Amino acid sequence: MTACTAALPRPSAAPWRGLFVLLLGGFVTIFDLFVVNVAIPDIQARLGAGLAQVGFIVAGYELAFGMLLITGGRLGDRFGRRRLFVAGMGAFTLASALCGLAPDTAALIGARVLQGLAAALLFPQVYASIRVHFDGDDGRRAFGLLGMALGLAAIAGQVLGGWLVHADLFGWGWRTIFLVNVPVGLCAMAAAARWVPESRTPRRPGLDGAGVALVSAGLALLLVALIEGPGRGWPAWSLAALGAAAVLLAAFVRQQERQRAAGREPLVDMRLFGQRRFALGAMLVLLVYSTSSSFFLCFALLVQSGFGRDPFAAGGLFAPCSVGFIAASLAAPRLTAR
Repeated sequence: MTACTAALPRPSAAPWRGLFVLLLGGFVTIFDLFVVNVAIPDIQARLGAGLAQVGFIVAGYELAFGMLLITGGRLGDRFGRRRLFVAGMGAFTLASALCGLAPDTAALIGARVLQGLAAALLFPQVYASIRVHFDGDDGRRAFGLLGMALGLAAIAGQVLGGWLVHADLFGWGWRTIFLVNVPVGLCAMAAAARWVPESRTPRRPGLDGAGVALVSAGLALLLVALIEGPGRGWPAWSLAALGAAAVLLAAFVRQQERQRAAGREPLVDMRLFGQRRFALGAMLVLLVYSTSSSFFLCFALLVQSGFGRDPFAAGGLFAPCSVGFIAASLAAPRLTAR
């Protein structure tokens, strides 16, 4: 960590240096969402993981990430976005080390859940900090670069992850896809302390414990049912979980409206969904992430288990996608301005 900080300037450095650190934080969270895809066969071989356990290794991260994401944003508003970024990156680095050192499948699943919780603290600070510190054309360029970084992270998860597993450095196999996060995380923490300005909302918004409980429970039930239900033939408990999730999320919407009507700051201002552009944008993000995540996972498994390719060859097939991500991300700011 000292080596990382030796040549770093003080916080007065240009905000674009801080942007690089924020992009790195966003990169690692999405990277670890996809990197497991190409490592699944090696995890099965070395740990003896069954299909259901593999499902939880993949879904544990996503489940924890989705549950705490809204709360992570509120914590950054209240206690400081840089502070939460550094804390989240520290927790993410520790959880990554625990993943890489996991002695068995159960420990790996638990570490993946911790990794997802840490990512949920880290990731919202990236968006919020860019929104606060960049505006106008700079803001459009910054968000365009963020889109490019997140897209490349998904591709790098396949390509770099495949190479790491195939190279089998030090005989560690799949463990290297997690351990590589440790030096990256330590350097990002040091750089954030110097380059990313602190920010928080002028008022200290309440944490809204009732809202956090409702949305976390609702999302947990929804995601567990959607992840486990199809593979088990939609048993009764999965349908009940979907129904309970709908009730809890509806209660969350009502509770948030009551918060706003009472003059308190809600976790989510539901009036945003009445704005056509916001609603369409949110729907587009939902469609992109839900379909791309599923496709990348299924395709990586098909190429390895079905076509018999090694992890690096399987990951390399995703490399051409990076050209499209870069081109679209560079064009996005100009299209947004128009």
